[in-house]
Amino acid sequence: MKPNQLLNDDQAVSPVIGVILMVAITVILAAVIGTFVLGLGDSVEQNAQAGVSFDQQDNPDDSNQVRITITSIQNADTVEYRTYDESGDGSDDGTDSFTAVSTDSNVGDSVTVGDGTSNGLEATDRIVVRATSGGSTTVISEYTVK
Repeated sequence: MKPNQLLNDDQAVSPVIGVILMVAITVILAAVIGTFVLGLGDSVEQNAQAGVSFDQQDNPDDSNQVRITITSIQNADTVEYRTYDESGDGSDDGTDSFTAVSTDSNVGDSVTVGDGTSNGLEATDRIVVRATSGGSTTVISEYTVK
């Protein structure tokens, strides 16, 4: 056998590469089709996601109001808030449970927390906003009154 013949003989390479590529494509297609048929993608549960913004309004009598506005609803069914007294004086700033920002939770819906009187929010109070979707609840934002 001549040395030049070995270097120029590429006859067996092309069929081998073709067979390997066909087997790889078949395996990938089988995996994708199997995932759809068996419904494996449906069992993955995502966290509830939404977005809110906070706008604090300071009043002259040292009571604060904070407007919570829904900026995005991704997969959330409801958006809720709750206030926490962080001043240490033992007073309760709001409800004992979460309250819905709005009844239907659409982008642009808002609620004002604090009633603008001496019972309004105090500095260092904290507002926690959470979103729920199906059985999933996720804290999406927190705000500390300034």
